[in-house]
Amino acid sequence: LLCYGTLLCLVLYSPRFIPDFGSSKRSLNVYVYEDLLPEEIFSDFEKETGITVNLKRFDTNESLYALLKLTQGRGYDLIAPSDYMIDIMRRDKLLQEIKIKKLRHFKELHHKLLRQPFDRRNKYSVPYSWSMYVLGYSKEWFSGITGSEDGKLPDDSWSMVFDPPKELLDRGYKLCITDEPRDIVFFAGIFLYQSVSEFTPERFDEVKKLLIRQRDWVESYNEISLKRFLLSGIVPLAVINSGAVSRVLAQNPQFDFAIPKEGTVLTIETLAIPANSRKADLAHKLIDYIISKEPSIKNFTMSGFYPANRGAH
Repeated sequence: LLCYGTLLCLVLYSPRFIPDFGSSKRSLNVYVYEDLLPEEIFSDFEKETGITVNLKRFDTNESLYALLKLTQGRGYDLIAPSDYMIDIMRRDKLLQEIKIKKLRHFKELHHKLLRQPFDRRNKYSVPYSWSMYVLGYSKEWFSGITGSEDGKLPDDSWSMVFDPPKELLDRGYKLCITDEPRDIVFFAGIFLYQSVSEFTPERFDEVKKLLIRQRDWVESYNEISLKRFLLSGIVPLAVINSGAVSRVLAQNPQFDFAIPKEGTVLTIETLAIPANSRKADLAHKLIDYIISKEPSIKNFTMSGFYPANRGAH
């Protein structure tokens, strides 16, 4: 019974132990988003420093958050959450402070990406890239539509997402949009009120009505497969981040994108150190390497996400 009890305990609580198992003093357990930071960056870092990087990837910020809540960050030394998740993790005491003085390349980061509301003093996070949501679309599909010139959108507006012309709907118009509730509410807020703040109960009610009505022409709510939906011709338009749309354009020039004239949502990708990491010194070395010029260029080339390092543009 003792043997079976011990085995069951290991199975149930293995997430707490596996990341630390067999890790050397000169190694880092790193958890980053699946579409960012190519493995080449980490292999180059290993060659340059002799520090081994054990790399794992997550598909959503929520899955990263769930893992950190479960393990309290034990066994992980560097993570790469998006901006809004930093504030959530900070409040849950899942992050330790960043020592900016240890980062030689911090001064090279664009000042507009620093001291943002989610981390006013960059006490817990360091930006390494950013993107914005745009309207990616098929020029072939929109060619001939009233108001379209050379396949351009008839209107570079969130109205294409929330109030499309009847002519489009009559042609079977469908679109894809992210499944992130927070971002969808922001898009609706920009369309209705040109704002992503000051959501009164009345405004939330109007946003709710708008999103319910919009479901009639939404083919899919997802973040992972937006490129596939566009490239395959399933939908003529997708609300997609600028990094992903750049890869679509590279594969097929008959696609284009527009930045909504009312404004859009910008996302900052960051690096942070879990509260219980015992390798903060090594983690700072990796952060400093990732935000330096050459790795920033490699990340931009692979992902299409714009670099935070000013010299990498």
